[in-house]
Order: sequence, then C-alpha cells, then structure tokens
Amino acid sequence: MPTSKHNRKSRGKGPGGSSSARKDPKQAQRMADLNDDLFWFVSGQARSEQGDYDGAIADYDRAIALNPDLAETYFNRAIAKVGKRDYDGAIADYGRAIARNPNLAEAYNNRGIAKVGKGNYGDAIADYDHAIAINHDDAGAYVNRAGAKTEQGDYDGAIADLDHAIALGIVDARAYYNRAINKAAKGDYDAAIADSDQAIALNPNFAAAYYNRAKDKTDKGDYDDAIVDYGYVIALNPDDAGAYNNRASAKVVLGEYDGAIADFAHAIALRPDDARPYYSRGNVKTVLGDYDAAIADFDCAIALNPDYANAYYSRGTAKAEQGDYDAAIADYDLVITLNPDFAMAYNNRGTVNTYKGDYDAAIADFDRAIALNPDYVGAYYNRGIANACKEDYDAAIADYDHVITINPDYALAYGNRANAKADKGDDDDAIADYNRAIALNPDYAESYCHRGTVKADKGDYDAAIADYDRAIAITPDYALAYNNRGIAKDEQGDHDGAIADYEMAWALDEDLAPDPDIMSRLYAVKAEVERAAERQPYQSEIERLRSEKEESDAVAYEAIAEKERLQAQVAELQAIVREQKRASRYTPSHDSAQMASGTHAVPDEIVVVYYQNGPEYWPFLSEWLYKRGKESQGKIRSAIDQMRKGHLVNPKSLHAPGLFECRLYSGERIYYAKPSATSVLILHGGDKADSNQDSDIAIAKERWDDHQQRTAAA
Repeated sequence: MPTSKHNRKSRGKGPGGSSSARKDPKQAQRMADLNDDLFWFVSGQARSEQGDYDGAIADYDRAIALNPDLAETYFNRAIAKVGKRDYDGAIADYGRAIARNPNLAEAYNNRGIAKVGKGNYGDAIADYDHAIAINHDDAGAYVNRAGAKTEQGDYDGAIADLDHAIALGIVDARAYYNRAINKAAKGDYDAAIADSDQAIALNPNFAAAYYNRAKDKTDKGDYDDAIVDYGYVIALNPDDAGAYNNRASAKVVLGEYDGAIADFAHAIALRPDDARPYYSRGNVKTVLGDYDAAIADFDCAIALNPDYANAYYSRGTAKAEQGDYDAAIADYDLVITLNPDFAMAYNNRGTVNTYKGDYDAAIADFDRAIALNPDYVGAYYNRGIANACKEDYDAAIADYDHVITINPDYALAYGNRANAKADKGDDDDAIADYNRAIALNPDYAESYCHRGTVKADKGDYDAAIADYDRAIAITPDYALAYNNRGIAKDEQGDHDGAIADYEMAWALDEDLAPDPDIMSRLYAVKAEVERAAERQPYQSEIERLRSEKEESDAVAYEAIAEKERLQAQVAELQAIVREQKRASRYTPSHDSAQMASGTHAVPDEIVVVYYQNGPEYWPFLSEWLYKRGKESQGKIRSAIDQMRKGHLVNPKSLHAPGLFECRLYSGERIYYAKPSATSVLILHGGDKADSNQDSDIAIAKERWDDHQQRTAAA
C-alpha cells in the first residue's frame, strides 16, 4: 500500500495540533495559563516521540482530565494510539478533536490515515476531502487521498491528486513514488519509471523506489535493467527476500538459470517459511530437467502450504516428464479438488492420459478445459492430437480448425492439421498446410520432414529429399528425417546414400533399426557397384572388343546366310541328279578316263562313280563334276591314289565282299571297292546321321554289280 504522511507532533510552544494546525494568540495565552495540563501535554508529546505510546497516552489522559475541551490533546492522543495500531481508539479521538475544532484540517487528514489502516478507503477519502476543503494547499492531504484512491483502483484520481500535490511545490520523493505506482497500475511503465527516477534523484537511498522501478522494467521486458535495480535494493537492504525472489524471476526469463537458483536460495534462507521461492525454484529445475530436485522443492512448498494448487500442478508436470504418469495424474486430481475451475489442470491431465493411451479419458479432460475456457487454444490443440491418435482424423482436423480460428498464426496447428489430412490421404491439402506452417515458422523441422514424406508418397523423390535435407539442417539429430531420406534415396537408386541415412537413423534412435533384408540387398548392390568401379579402367577396352565382336558376328551371320542360300541351291541340283540316277541306272561317263590320259580309251582306265548329298563334304568331286578342269582332275587322282595305297582315315570293317568303309571327315562315310588293277569305284553314302548304312551298302553293291556288267559287256 502506498505510504501516507501522518502528522505525529504539534508545532508551537504548547499543546497544539498537527503540522498543518493553526493556533490563534488567544488560545496560546489561555493554554500558557493552565500550567498543570500543559505539563502533562508536553510530557505526553515527549513520550510519544520516544515511541512510549502507553506512557504518552497516560499523560494525555491526565491533561484531558484537567482540561477536557482542548482539541489538540485529543489529536495528539490519537496519534499515539495510531502508533499502537489502535485505529478505532485513534478514530474516536480524532472525532473528539474535530468536535472541539471543526476547522482542524489535520484531524480530518489523520483520521483518514487511521481509516486507511482499517481498510475503510471510502470513509478515509471523505475525511481527506474535508481536510482539503479546509486547506486547499495541504499537499499532504492530496498525497494521502491519492493513496486511498490507489487502494480503490482509482488510478486516474490518484494521479490527479499527486499532480496537484507536486504542483503545490511538495519536494517529497514519496509523492513521485506513489504516482509511479499509479502510472504502472495503468500500464504506463515509461511514465512510472520516470517518476521512480525522480524519487531516486530526491532520495538515492530510497530502496522501495528502486524496487518498484525494477518491477516496472520487468513488466516492460527490460530484464537486464530490472536485475540491476534489484541489485541496488539488495545493496541497500540485504535482507529483502522479495528482491532476491524477483531478481531470480528476471534471470529465469533471460535463461540465467544458475543465477536464478542462487537467488531463490537466498530468498529461502531469508524467509524459510515462504512457499513461493521453493515453488519458483522447482519450476527452474524442471526446465533444466532435474526432475527429482524439482519435485523435492515442490514437496517443500506443499509442506508449507498444503493448499498450494500451483505447487501440485507443477509437481504433476515434473512427474509427467519423468514418465510417472499415474503419480502425475494424482497431483492433477489434487489440483482439481482444490480448484475445480483450474482449466490447465484438466488440460495437463488430458495430456498425460494421451501419453498413457487412454484417449477417451484424455478427450473428456480436454472437453472440460474447453468448457471452462472456450478460447483455450492448448486444449483444442491437445484434443486434436488425442483424436488423431484415435484415427478420428475428421475430429482432429475440426479441433485444429478451432485453434487456427482463435490464433491464425499458430504454426503447430497447421503442421498437425496437415498430418491428419495426410493420414486421410488428402495429400494436396496436407502439403498446403505444411507450406503455411513453414511460412509461419521457417525452422519448423517436423513440417519439412512430414511434407517430404507426402511428396515421396507422390513419387517426387527429389523434392522429398530437399525437404529432408532442410529438416536435418535445422535439427541435426532428427532420426526420422534421416530414415525417411534413406527410403527416398533407395527409391532413386542411390544405394550408398540410403545405407548412410539408414545407419544414421539407427544410431540416433534404436527404434528405427533398418529392415535386415533391405540392408542386405543394399550392401549387395554396393559391393557390386564397388566391383564395377574396380573394372572401370578396363571397361573401355571391353566395350571396344564387344563392338568388334558384334561387327564380326554380323559379317559371320551374313556369310552363314549366303552359305545356306548356296547350299539350298546345290541341294536342289543334287536332288535332280539323284532322281535322274535312280531313273536311268546311271552309267559313269567315260569322260572320267580323260583324267588319266586325256583320251577316251586307255588301257589303265579309271572309272569313278560317286553318290553324295552335298558339295560341302567332297568339294573336289563337286569341282570335277561341274568344272572338270585339270586342277579338279588332279585332286581326284590324288584322292584315289591315297585310297589305293591304303592311306585311309579310321578304316572300318568290311561290310560286303570287296566293299570297304573309311571316314575322311566327321559325319561322312566313304565306301569304295577295288575290283581290278585298272578300275576303282568310289561311293559316297552321305551324312551318317541322315543315312541308313545297310541301304547305302545295298546301293553300293547294286551299282558295283551294274558297273561290272557294263564293263564286261563293253
């Protein structure tokens, strides 16, 4: 409460009133003649100055007994009673003084102070009004009335009174101090700080002014300067627990947690029975993750104040962070018992129920929180999560819609709504929400990761990988982003990249261990790629040889095709010849005799009869048949000569009298007979696989017999 100026002694040479009381000469003379009551009056005044209020009151009682009509005696006795905090007695004495002197302005002023002591601000203001009506220039009355108006919340009225007091020329630090309080109450922190500056300039040791200026700077968000001012307070008053507590709170906002904990410890040491610094220190330890120490502080706060709902609430939060969900719920239950309208307790209990998988209980808690506070963004948001966990995506989306309606810049709501839409299969709508979330928060790693997953599902792996890259750049230990990027790289065929990402995801989160079959395949592909890399220096030569082979094969295929064409033509001709032989019992031409002598009749006639399927087996016979040139005749003679000399290849057994077989080339049979020294018959039976041996022998014998008959007839 702003301090008020209380007039504690009279002025003048005899019994008098407050500093603002005015005495006329006749009254002073009359009092000077009353020697006995003057003695007791002066004695009471002296005792009151020394703080001996009981002695002072006793002396004033004697003076009043001697002279019951002196207003100043009642006035001073009232001051002594205020010193004893006997506000009722003081108010009564001020009333007696006013009854004896209705124009005693300071009696009204001081009675107003006593009424403020009892909390009767309206009555006090009425007394200040009387004092100011009697003395328009009584700056003290304006200051005191401002104090009462401050207590009533009439900050404008209080400021107006203080303005008037200062305009009257009052040089009092407390006037500026009180005006600063009222300006701060209106939220005009700059003006409040300016008044505190003035109060401190008038009184550099005014600890309360530093304290209030620090509070105003804190409310402005100027925590560094606030900490400096609390330092001045502590220097002036090392036992001010509130200054330590408030400085600690400012340090918490700046993230100076160790300094904050040290200041809370000082506050606790100064006031060990105050639950608040234990509670505040516990919250800092929760932020630091030291949950056991935090819970110990909350326990102390609760021990000092068993009805401290906030302490139960914070202890429940610390227990939830430890994973002790049942204990956390028990604390939230106690909070709700103490304060059934504590919406945040329902919200937090709902969150813990979500962690436990009890989604219905969680949703019921969020419903209650929202009923208590229809604009509770956190409750809608958390209910959306619970509905999404239940796979009720439409309900989740509706909850996120509420969040966005209340707070259109809530990036997390867009991100989670996008997740729900993606789970429904609304990929395009999901991407639009991810885009909005990222626009609101460019460092929203989760939205980049989830947007990448949707893009990968749509087959846009390049865009997906770009999103995963961004998520990892923002959060380098984001295991899921590595895992999902590995999947996208695998789909693109970047097996090395996929392996690296899968392994990183596994290292960061053991729950993301890759599928062994997938990794086995990737390692096999990687090994093959490495082997291919080792072969790379020879690859160009391999390609050259392969190209040459392909060209050679093409030439060969053309040759084979030409060969097959020629074979087909020869086969047609041979078929015609064979048919003619069978029809005419073919007799060898005597043209063959020309091979030996070049004449038609010589003693050593050589007769050649042949039977073959194709020129490819005996090309020299084909040449003799079609060309009959000297060169071909020489080849035939040489072949026959080799047969005569017995230079045969793989000679076989005799199949018929005078008929022998030899194999000159694979797949061929040659039958020959040597009937006399001057003639030889050569028969070619064709391909072994296509011929019947017995049939070939029979044909050979038949032709041999035919030949002998024709020779004998000739």
